[in-house]
This record gives sequence, structure tokens and C-alpha cells, in this order.
Amino acid sequence: MGLCKKSGLSVATLFLKSFNPFPKHDIELFATNVKKIIVIEEDETALLSRMIQRHTGIHPVKVFPPHGSSLTPEAILEKVKG
Repeated sequence: MGLCKKSGLSVATLFLKSFNPFPKHDIELFATNVKKIIVIEEDETALLSRMIQRHTGIHPVKVFPPHGSSLTPEAILEKVKG
């Protein structure tokens, strides 16, 4: 978030506290206020992204950490800009 804001981007964050029941309304409401939804996934199963798509029809941008390493703020910034 900080790097994105320093780059002049307007960003927002939605933290999901529960998946059951799935917070469909919260995600849909959030989506009305942003240009794209970017999901930071733990691995390439993309579980959260697939759940969002299934429940809301929204196709989030998925960001995965490189194999065997951590995801950097710069990698996230690339996806936000792209």
C-alpha cells in the first residue's frame, strides 16, 4: 500500500475476516469503488480468487509469490500498475 501511494496511485484495501458465510456483499460493494481487485494469493491454487469469481462474477487479478521466495512490494506494484 505504501509503495503504491508513494507512486501516486490511489489504492484501497479490503480485509476479509470470514469465508463462511462468504462476504459476497462486502466484496461487491468494495468493487463498485475500485477499478480492479487484486488478490495476493499464497500459492498457485488461487483459492480466494476462485471463490470471489464463483460468488460474485468478479475476475480479480491474481498475484503469486515466485516459487521458493517471498512476494515483494515491487512485484505487487507491477500488478497494480498493469
